[in-house]
Amino acid sequence: MNPWMIGGASAIAAGIAGLTVYGAAYPRAHLFGPIVFRTGAPNKLAITFDDGPNPAITPKLLDLLAKHNAGRHFFWWGNLFASAPT
Repeated sequence: MNPWMIGGASAIAAGIAGLTVYGAAYPRAHLFGPIVFRTGAPNKLAITFDDGPNPAITPKLLDLLAKHNAGRHFFWWGNLFASAPT
């Protein structure tokens, strides 16, 4: 096998990994899309969770949000998802 092919594939993989780390460490770079840093009102807050979903934690999170009458939106990615009211 041509050594340039092995080296080239490794360099591309390292570059993609580097961009991913950079985008995660510096969100203002907007590599993964637009980021909201402030809202139009001081009493609004947007937070995200990479919850899983987790059968032990997700119901507690939903109860906490309901207790404070907080709006919530769920986006499902992959094979895991839970039935959750919004």
